[in-house]
Amino acid sequence: MKKTCRVGKAGARVKKYRKGKRFLIFLIVVLVVAGVIMLYFDRYVNPVILTTSETKVKMMTSRAVNSAISEILNNNNIYDELVTITQDGDGNISMIQANAVSINRLSKDISRLALVKIESIGDQGISIPLGSFTGMPILMGRGPEVLIKIVPIGLLIVCLSLNLCRRG
Repeated sequence: MKKTCRVGKAGARVKKYRKGKRFLIFLIVVLVVAGVIMLYFDRYVNPVILTTSETKVKMMTSRAVNSAISEILNNNNIYDELVTITQDGDGNISMIQANAVSINRLSKDISRLALVKIESIGDQGISIPLGSFTGMPILMGRGPEVLIKIVPIGLLIVCLSLNLCRRG
C-alpha cells in the first residue's frame, strides 16, 4: 500500500518561509562581504592610491611648470627687457630698474603655458601598478598598470624674484 502525503496550505507556507529565510541569509552574507571589502579598500587601498597618485602628480606638475618656463625663456630673448641698468659717468651702476610690464607679461605667459601643460596631465591620467593596491611592500610596483584619471584642481602662482650681488 502506497502512502501519499498531501501538502496543504501550511506546507506551501513553510516552503515559502524557508526560501525567504535563505534569501535573507544570502543577502546578509553578501552585504557583510561587501562591507568588509569596502572597509579593506578604505583602510588599505585608498591611502596607497592617494599617496602614490599625489607623488606622481607632484612630479608631473613640476615637470610641466619647468617645461613651460624653459619654453618661454628659450623662445623669447626676454632677459634684456626685464631690467634696465643705468650707469653714471664713471661707468658705475647707479640704478637697476625693473620693467614691470615685461615681468607681468613673463609671469602671464609662464602661468598660461604651465596651466595648459597641467591640464594635459589630467587628460593623460596616471597609472599605478596593480600590486600597489594591496599595500604589501613585496608587491609594490608590480603587476599590470591601472589607469587612474585625475582632475587637475588648484592654483598656480608665479613669483619672480630679483637677487642682486655685489661684485668687484
